[in-house]
Amino acid sequence: MERDPSTATTATTTAEGSAGTGTIAPGRRSRLAARYPALAQAMGDRADASIHDAATAAVDHKGSGGTVDGAVAARVGGHLGVDLTGVRVHDDPLSRQATQAMGARAFAYGGDVFLGPGERGDDLGLMAHELTHVAQQGAAGQRAVARAVTVGASDSPAEHEADQVAAEVTSGGPPRSLLVDVGPPQPGQMIKDVFLATLRAQVTEAADAELGPIYSAIGCPYIEQYFGRYATRSAADGEALLRRFAPSVRTATSAAAIIPIVVERVRAGVRHWRDTGDPPPELASLDGGAPTAAAPEANALRGPDGGASLASLERELGPGHAVDGATASRLRDALGSAVPDARIHTGPVAARLADAADAVAFTVGTNIVMGAAAPAAGSLEGDALVAHELAHVAQQADAAADPVARRRPIGPEDATAEDHADRAVATTAARAPASDPWRTGLQLQRCSRNRAPQGPTLQTYADATNAANDPGRLTDDQVRALAEFQPLRNAYGAPTYTEAHALLALRLALRDLQQGQAVDMTAQGATYMQRALAQSGAAGGAEGLVGGLNWAQYNSGLVAQDPMLLADDFSQWLLAAQAQPDPHNGRMNCWELVMFGAFQAGVVSEQRLRQIYQLAVQRVRDGTHFSVGLTFEDQCRGSNPVTYRLGDPNSPRPLRGDIVVFENAPNHACIATGNTVVDQLTGDTHAEVISLWTPNNRHVERTTIEALAQVSDGRPILFWSARWS
Repeated sequence: MERDPSTATTATTTAEGSAGTGTIAPGRRSRLAARYPALAQAMGDRADASIHDAATAAVDHKGSGGTVDGAVAARVGGHLGVDLTGVRVHDDPLSRQATQAMGARAFAYGGDVFLGPGERGDDLGLMAHELTHVAQQGAAGQRAVARAVTVGASDSPAEHEADQVAAEVTSGGPPRSLLVDVGPPQPGQMIKDVFLATLRAQVTEAADAELGPIYSAIGCPYIEQYFGRYATRSAADGEALLRRFAPSVRTATSAAAIIPIVVERVRAGVRHWRDTGDPPPELASLDGGAPTAAAPEANALRGPDGGASLASLERELGPGHAVDGATASRLRDALGSAVPDARIHTGPVAARLADAADAVAFTVGTNIVMGAAAPAAGSLEGDALVAHELAHVAQQADAAADPVARRRPIGPEDATAEDHADRAVATTAARAPASDPWRTGLQLQRCSRNRAPQGPTLQTYADATNAANDPGRLTDDQVRALAEFQPLRNAYGAPTYTEAHALLALRLALRDLQQGQAVDMTAQGATYMQRALAQSGAAGGAEGLVGGLNWAQYNSGLVAQDPMLLADDFSQWLLAAQAQPDPHNGRMNCWELVMFGAFQAGVVSEQRLRQIYQLAVQRVRDGTHFSVGLTFEDQCRGSNPVTYRLGDPNSPRPLRGDIVVFENAPNHACIATGNTVVDQLTGDTHAEVISLWTPNNRHVERTTIEALAQVSDGRPILFWSARWS
């Protein structure tokens, strides 16, 4: 709540609590009614009403409110690193009287801001204060559950933080959050994925400099543990971890300034690993340590037919480090057994032994030895290599536990075992269960320098009958592991395209492949990247309209007769040369939201939209279609329809920018964000969409297919790729 310095009764609302005892003013009901008529009516016959009751009345009886000022939401949201575009602002008589009665300029509750007399929603200082409270309550764009509202103390930490944020925003101070999950970033900020890619390149360069010309940062457990820790976190969590990892990060005033601080911190850790073989102290959770001193009788590995035993090899290598839990879990089913005993060896000794074996990497028993030229973990080649070598661990697990076999000379490699390991790589990529692993004795199985294991391709997931192959269910890591991914990223990068576009492009290509189309990413890479850019942009355009627009009942017959007969700004814009709809208050139908969002994002031109609507009207007039919405469907459909199965955990999921309809567009159409929402009560996963419909209070809202299905009369739900050109 923004305090009014002229009053002593000041406080902020919180998200829950019971009514307090502080009263608005002494006196009887008549005095309250005379001064605050709308508030008195909302509270009923309460002579002892408190400021908490006033806040509760405003919250319980609030209307739809207005859309938060876009410039203010962008400025404050960028500073805090949160999306505030869904906040509603209330300036009706009840809101103003309740706020005045509380002795406040404004107050916030849930995703709503209530303004007092004379206050404006474009007042940057005031709104920065109130929007900070919205962010504190974790309710940006959400509707708070109606309950008794408690007005908090004026000197609470929440109030102090809101005051500080308002001062920072109005003075042009640096943003609170330097890393954000999605764009557009504010000055001084970076999108997390871009930040990590930039940081990783500089960290690797610094590590290579520390390790010298003989060795490589590839496979360094310090670097791999570091990026494995941060890549899966949200931007906010990642930034908090960075501050703990390198305390000097707290002094950074921009995301770019964080990078050299972190690089120096990593440099010290790499030096520690280089000099001792041990992970740095802050990574004590990483299993393993420095290679032990080789016993005098341990011989260097001489090749596939050398005389070294497993026991002597292990003495020379040292303990190595365990396979990380996520990798072991992912490979367990595909390899037919767990791999908890596998040890990965990197560093100078491992590099020398791999070089002597003329191998990028090799496996003996449970030991995976990585050469200096081994591809980086996390890359397509690196992940395929680890899966390949772990398959050899599974093959030799029994022999490795045999004390007699451990003292025998290591046997030569087996071509059949190599073939089985290659199949395990493909099985792992497809998440398919494998047959029992091929069993061998102790032998040196090499991944030679001229024979790298092949990773999965789009064809690996071509079977549409396997629910795990659904493009919307594949994880980002699975898509990154595709052989087509890195070439696509290399060919189509910044500033036009991001990694997210490449991930979506490959999902769109996989959908086409599963639907029987020929797909060649070498020849069609540009086409799929452009489609991904358009789909993602259309979804972003719709997201930018959340909280705005007004739903209008559609009548195709009236539009075909005279667009001016229907109170629909979108149709009048395209068919009657009227003004472009107002993003805040414009009137339109559900499918028109999808089209307008694409237009707002620059994905589709006004000329193209007008062509679609002129064709739609002609079809209605000649009886080809009964609804304009059907022409929207066939003109904007870029793939065959896919059925969304409510309540089925294995149902296909829509991709970002997919068009979703409830049987057909005349019933309802919306656009998918590509996100999922977990139901807090059932634990079920729901597909998120942007929709303009009557269940959304007749405004654009972020909701789910499941929520809309409750009022769709059991109609089948379909979705498909969009086509905007």
